[in-house]
Amino acid sequence: MRSAIVVVSVATSLAFGSVLGAQSASLASRAVLPAATFRDGPPSGAAIDAKRRPRAAVPFPSQPVQGISALARTTEGEFRYLALSDNGYGARANSADFELCIHRFRIGRESTGKIEHLRPSSNETPVGPLEFAAEYRSTFLLRDPNRHLGFPIVHEDDPRRILTGADLDPESLQIAADGSLWIGDEFGPFLLHFSAEGELLAPPFSPPHPDDPTRVLRSPDHPELRERDGAAADVDSSAGFEALAFDPISERLFAILEKPLRNDPRRVCLAFEFDPVTQRFTNHRYELPLADEAKSIADAQFTDVQRLIALERDDGEGATAKWKKVIEFTLPEPERGRRTLSRRTIVDLMAIQRDSRIPLNERPDAIGITNTTFAMPFLTIEALIPTARNRLLIANDNNYPFSCGRHGNGDPDDTEFVEIVTDTVFMGNPRPPITIATFNASLNRPRSGQLLADLMTLEDAQAKKVAEVLQTVRPDIVLLNEFDRDPVDPKRAIRFFLEEYVAQSQNGKEPLVYPHWFATESNTGIGSGVDLDRNGKIGGEGRDHGGDALGYGEFPGQYAFVLLSRFPLDLETVRTFRNLKWKDVPGTQLPDDVNTPEPQDWYSTEALAILPLSSKNHVDLRVLTDPPLHVLLSHPTPPAFDGPEDRNGLRNAAEIRFWVDYLTPERSDWIVDDRGRRGGLAAAEHFVILGDLNSDPVDGDSHHAAIEALLHHPRVFDPRPKSPGAIEFAERENFQGKGDPALHTADFPSPRPGNLRVDYVLPSSILGAVESRVFWPPASETDLNDVSDHHLVVVKLRPEGLGRR
Repeated sequence: MRSAIVVVSVATSLAFGSVLGAQSASLASRAVLPAATFRDGPPSGAAIDAKRRPRAAVPFPSQPVQGISALARTTEGEFRYLALSDNGYGARANSADFELCIHRFRIGRESTGKIEHLRPSSNETPVGPLEFAAEYRSTFLLRDPNRHLGFPIVHEDDPRRILTGADLDPESLQIAADGSLWIGDEFGPFLLHFSAEGELLAPPFSPPHPDDPTRVLRSPDHPELRERDGAAADVDSSAGFEALAFDPISERLFAILEKPLRNDPRRVCLAFEFDPVTQRFTNHRYELPLADEAKSIADAQFTDVQRLIALERDDGEGATAKWKKVIEFTLPEPERGRRTLSRRTIVDLMAIQRDSRIPLNERPDAIGITNTTFAMPFLTIEALIPTARNRLLIANDNNYPFSCGRHGNGDPDDTEFVEIVTDTVFMGNPRPPITIATFNASLNRPRSGQLLADLMTLEDAQAKKVAEVLQTVRPDIVLLNEFDRDPVDPKRAIRFFLEEYVAQSQNGKEPLVYPHWFATESNTGIGSGVDLDRNGKIGGEGRDHGGDALGYGEFPGQYAFVLLSRFPLDLETVRTFRNLKWKDVPGTQLPDDVNTPEPQDWYSTEALAILPLSSKNHVDLRVLTDPPLHVLLSHPTPPAFDGPEDRNGLRNAAEIRFWVDYLTPERSDWIVDDRGRRGGLAAAEHFVILGDLNSDPVDGDSHHAAIEALLHHPRVFDPRPKSPGAIEFAERENFQGKGDPALHTADFPSPRPGNLRVDYVLPSSILGAVESRVFWPPASETDLNDVSDHHLVVVKLRPEGLGRR
């Protein structure tokens, strides 16, 4: 593939405040990709009608790098972008030989030394330092090898099934957290889900008609209409999903129609909300009102919690271009049904201020450029991205070889990447917070296999409530403590719970899908062959069996845990510590038989040789966020149900102390995982500690020093989540403890131990937290407080914090 590296005219921003005064928008820099930029590929443009006055010789010997209809920043580097080409030459009829594709670009500011390999185009010579450039790198094609499209395509019988401009009209693009691609199409209109390599992953998603949810919206090019009467369409041709924005708060996509619906007298463009997790359009829709002078909305991006910026334009170009603006829409509080957004103009792209000392190296016939102003007089301006707190990157779709907005001599438009400085402060197109939770859901049963049997009834009331709590809070990552592990088929109960409860609406809540989960062996209920509880017999049934198990449990796998995640999990590098022996913990305090003079002698030598530190398991699992995040999972034994020897209290403290040493490199050499790897967590790694640690810092029966040491570890941040329900409960139960009742996470029977703080989500100190809370609403607001004697704890992390080291 030809690299087609090009550089273009460069403008360097100076002190705009002192030179130009306060302006709505000032030109910071510009890069130009020449119109005649081609990539390797088959000939194209054979069906272009000469009557449409193409401004370049057709057909083409290969494929033009043109029609940039959307940009999306990648995680590969500060200046790396994906650029989506549209359907080719403006219509189904003339674009069957144009391969639908996504280009990789490098666009932005760098020092001269970093881009010396770039070369200027033939008709422009950069002046001054090269600080802004656009470089086309490579292309990958959009394909449907698994036949998800339910209609014939141009390359129907080719195994690769490369998509063309006669099959789809891609116009908008967003990159998901897992790297997959969401693309808005105009022929359907459809929302399309592609892999990061361009392979279609699912059938097209069609938006429901706003007035008749039993049918979907259709354009004249919809597969159901294209061979029949297009008059039955709801959306005009080329009026589909031109804009696609990602809402960082609801974590949903806004698919926005380019133009109003047919036969709708109101001048509003509809935005349809789509949930990428459930892969369904929701019932939420919004209306974006158009200005009287405008014809369409061309792109949109969220900039903070309730602000959406969009490109709005008329159909003029060159001397006839009048209305090319950036509009800020403000969202109302979400509710079901349509809502109209308020609007204000923040940038007039026909009146950008320009410092005359910045050379643009334009030809004399250039339209829209004077010594003091810079305009974008293009027919279609279709890509918009906030790049800094007050900067925007905007690009035109040059409609090669037809549009001519810039060149007075009739030459086809180039693709221009224009960076402007505005008076409006943007947050950038922020990634949503990562929501992480822990929940002792008490999905334990007295007999092995009973949890699965209860779930299979599809009517287990407790499981329904647990699922409803998850659907209400909607964590991205959640640890469920006390989820029984079936020894016969460990995966079946988890899958059944996820598919038949969590992924099904509970009490009207939106379903929730966790495509990734992790469960591992637990020491609970595994017989030791030793009289660990010293009741005079080994094993037995019920509590007798549990007292002599490696971790208390009346059958193997009782009280185990499972991690659910919307992000991929790195199962190759997971570390478990189920076999680490308690006696091997340096300086540990072992239980003491108070009736003998010897210290720490409750357990025999035989017992200590087999007794693990972990009553369930300790796990270090990498979640593949960007960059990866270590989740540190455990569920220490309750510091109760013992005697004066305090065997459970001391074991609880040792299990918590494990994490203190694991996070302290100079103290972690004794730690060896179940595969023989030694040491703790490297100092540069990000982490979150999750679990029911069964220890309150000031109240209850635990050894408070252990949890205090963890909470005050220099690598740990304690967000101190609170809830109104805990305060209400403490007042009703006449709480007499020392701690702050608002921090409590569990409501145990009074007077002992009473309600306590025992469940924790503790991120690494460098991450901090956007928000934290305990899901414990006032009793008058919910019937979910009785699902367990514990309450879900949730923390939202800053995704940008994950990028810091």
